[in-house]
Amino acid sequence: MPVKERAPGAYVRVATAEDMPGINDVAARAFEKDPLLCWLAGLEQPIEQCTPEEQKSCRKYLHLMERAEIRSVFLSHGRITVVAIPDGKGGESIAAYTLWLPPGCSTDSLATTVRAGFLHALPGWGLRGFYRAVRTYKPAVVSRSDREIVARGYNLKTDFWRLEQAGTDPDHEGRGYCGMLIDEAVRNAPNNPIILEATAVRCHSIYEHYGWQDYDCLTFGTGTCDAQGVKKTGESATGFPTWMMMKFPPDQ
Repeated sequence: MPVKERAPGAYVRVATAEDMPGINDVAARAFEKDPLLCWLAGLEQPIEQCTPEEQKSCRKYLHLMERAEIRSVFLSHGRITVVAIPDGKGGESIAAYTLWLPPGCSTDSLATTVRAGFLHALPGWGLRGFYRAVRTYKPAVVSRSDREIVARGYNLKTDFWRLEQAGTDPDHEGRGYCGMLIDEAVRNAPNNPIILEATAVRCHSIYEHYGWQDYDCLTFGTGTCDAQGVKKTGESATGFPTWMMMKFPPDQ
């Protein structure tokens, strides 16, 4: 339940191409401390503890990476929804967003990767971060989710939706905007299971609240980072959890 009052007139709608910069800004702010992104970037300390110059560089490449993620869903004909807040002057601001991949939709092609602009984030990640993304993390979560879908009797091409990403501007957290987006999506796809991966404890709790269930938990970065995705060695290098989750249709 929301713990803060929602902005007057806040509503859910499908995003347009003109919304992409605003979504990008929200995503970069929302995922600044995400363990997966910290690990991919190879951060040696939390971003708030970095020097101003280091923070500027980190945020630049985070913005580029999130831009590519959003564009990849847009280019792949995914479904992007936002919570928009009217400003009373004919304009709107974006408070939250979700990136959805409908059945049979994928962002994995090389052409999509290039067109979306992931290579622009490469200088910030480095080759190690790029390898972690495309050779370690992505294959592991896709393989595990595919096995689960098949084991439960679903068709990989036609039966499930994927919540690729959801984010709320930190200034608008606690107002139930994520719930508004999820409710709208479930109404749009009432008969399909929805899968996702959660890489932060708070996000995992939110998804549990809205009906997702764990079917596995993978750990990444063991020996190289802590639970926040920050570079560590020794006993502190526990890695970070990634919860594999699925939400079933109401009648299942």
